[in-house]
Amino acid sequence: MMNKYGLEGENFMELAKNFKVLSDEDIYRVHMEVLEVLWQIGIMVEDKESLKILEKNGAKINYELKRAYLPNELVKHTLDIMSGSYGFYDVEGKKCFQFGGFDSTYATAGYFTSIVDKDGIEHQGTYEGALRHAKLMEVIDEVGVQVPAVQPCDIPAELQDVYMYKASLVGTKKPIHSLANSEKGAECIIEMNAEMVGGADILEAKPRLMFNLCTFSPLGIRQDGCEVIRAASKYNVPCIFSTGTMAGATAPVTLAGSIVQSFAEVIGHIVLAQCYRPGMRIGLLTASRIFDMKFAACTVATPEYPILKMASLQMAHYYGIPTVGIGISADANTFDAQYGWEKLMNGLFARQSGMNVINGLGTFSQLNRYSFEATVMDLEIVRVIERICRGIEVNDFSLAYDILEEEGVKAEFLFNQHTLKNFKTEFMMPILTDRAPYPTYVARARMDTLIERAAKQLDKLESSYKYTYGLEKEEELQKIIDRYAK
Repeated sequence: MMNKYGLEGENFMELAKNFKVLSDEDIYRVHMEVLEVLWQIGIMVEDKESLKILEKNGAKINYELKRAYLPNELVKHTLDIMSGSYGFYDVEGKKCFQFGGFDSTYATAGYFTSIVDKDGIEHQGTYEGALRHAKLMEVIDEVGVQVPAVQPCDIPAELQDVYMYKASLVGTKKPIHSLANSEKGAECIIEMNAEMVGGADILEAKPRLMFNLCTFSPLGIRQDGCEVIRAASKYNVPCIFSTGTMAGATAPVTLAGSIVQSFAEVIGHIVLAQCYRPGMRIGLLTASRIFDMKFAACTVATPEYPILKMASLQMAHYYGIPTVGIGISADANTFDAQYGWEKLMNGLFARQSGMNVINGLGTFSQLNRYSFEATVMDLEIVRVIERICRGIEVNDFSLAYDILEEEGVKAEFLFNQHTLKNFKTEFMMPILTDRAPYPTYVARARMDTLIERAAKQLDKLESSYKYTYGLEKEEELQKIIDRYAK
């Protein structure tokens, strides 16, 4: 029973995750067009071994053009046998989140060579910066998966992928989503993760890592993508196929045509993965966008961007594909009003369309720059989004008839125990947002800026770091890298 002055449990009616731009008929037409593209136009596959395994499973192959034509029966069979929703686990075997359905968590995005400090000065990414990022993600509750944002440019290019994973494994116990540049690199990363969790069998049973593979527009599967799929298939390591079609540049200018192409690319990758291992765990990262004709730029915060996101998520839910996406993103080049509205627009639409992992914390300038302070600022936007989406609780307690009866005459709601007990959970309590009256703002001589408040909160978060197991395993991880680097 409800206590007069306290809530029991979480009984809020969340806003329905039903932002949609496609009707059921639209979805079916897109699906049929995808099937037509995969069979009549086909998909380019750079790896000969992958072409052979596709042919073995019923695809028609033109080896001279390196092109695979996928019959409808093969595609439909693939979609029937692929793994749908599944869990991701931390290094201790604790389930962190369910990948699939409509639940959401948050992450940064990768992989940035340029890191911007609070004074706007750019610094090249380093291994120490990558480790710092992983440690920060460990202490942020809103972050469900570690996506390495800092690319270690002080490491040879051919080893940067494995060192990004090493930094992540040392710095956090959370699941990791990153890239591998080759079959050898993927095997090294799998062995490092197996070392952390106690064996490859445990890693397979309770996945902790996922590989990100970019599709090759238009309608292609790259050599490195084929290699990583092959390595991942041995241990059922999830592969997330990232589609970044640019309407008007690398895809048809019409949004519907861009969606058809992006899903033909993604499903082509899924077919290959299922040929290597039936039932293999997969996912989609949606980053489809438009090419801005005025600024000649690859954008991630135009009005069309969330439209493409919603359509992609509807198609993914139709197919039963778990989803990641660049959702907290901005084209803005600095921390101004444009930055704020773009981040909120993209984040809210991604969350309410049912994206599972919403990436982009700390990123800006069309995914070309990353900032630790911006990550902290974006967490405030996440809190706003989550409070909006939590909605309103309506029951006998929350309707507060007894409080109205009690205060209806004296009107001292501010001092009522009901208010004191519940305002911190009913309201979103800001950490960075400045809601002070203007005279107070003036009295502070306008010196307390948002970026300065974010820097102070960043220091507080970083000082709370306590995870040590990764550091204990660092020597073993380095031995694995050294062996593969020979």
